Amino acid sequence: AVIAHPTRGVDIGVCEIIRQSIVDLKKSGTAIILITADFDELFQLSDRIGVMYEGHIVTEGPGEEYTPTRLGLYMGGVDKLAVSLLSILLAVIVGSIVIVVCGFSPLDAYKALVEGAFGSADACMSTFEKSVPLIFCGLAAMVGFKSGMFNIGIEGQLIMGAITYALVGVQLGFLPFPIHIMVCSVLAMAAGALWASIAAFLKVFRNANEVVSTVMLNYIAIYFTEYLVSGPFKAEGNIAQSEALDPSKVVPFITSNVKLTWT
Repeated sequence: AVIAHPTRGVDIGVCEIIRQSIVDLKKSGTAIILITADFDELFQLSDRIGVMYEGHIVTEGPGEEYTPTRLGLYMGGVDKLAVSLLSILLAVIVGSIVIVVCGFSPLDAYKALVEGAFGSADACMSTFEKSVPLIFCGLAAMVGFKSGMFNIGIEGQLIMGAITYALVGVQLGFLPFPIHIMVCSVLAMAAGALWASIAAFLKVFRNANEVVSTVMLNYIAIYFTEYLVSGPFKAEGNIAQSEALDPSKVVPFITSNVKLTWT
């Protein structure tokens, strides 16, 4: 069903009746395309929101991703890149204000920030080392967001995959290098997926909010890993860590100063 501006020009009481009728229609399983410029109506009735500008859809996604301000920017023709650039600019301005209040120079602070991240070859490699896990976690989160699920537990799933790789890798050190990597990688991915399935089970069978459950599972994964590396799987010595993998089973580092591999 296509419904255009259903409450335009009617009083408040009738608005509520119309909106409840749309909600009841949606609950009955009817697919509805709602066309409206009323933000209150839009957020109340829509599961997904799209914005058209000059005949083109400029954005589309779950309703929870949007705010009236963001929608207003899209409706005015500001695209995603412009929104991102505006967000960065605002962050720089706010950061500068805080730095000035603390008695320091924003120019010196941002210069040190840029030089620390990109000032040398080792600095660039170190930046990549820190950013690659974040990039892949962001891509993983995007899959859930596109399906309307807010998976905030990527960190915990990454940790469970990492500890699984480390523990299994030590036990399977007898395998040839290529097979060792493939087997450990598959088991690590399975461990992360299994950890995510806990929140999925709670969502499907208990209607638990996935934002809350996945965030809580992050902390469980962190403390569970700390227990493993300081308890049953602790290596010899005073440092809480697992046994190191056989160097012959580790992908070589690109440089000796940065823990960034070729894969």
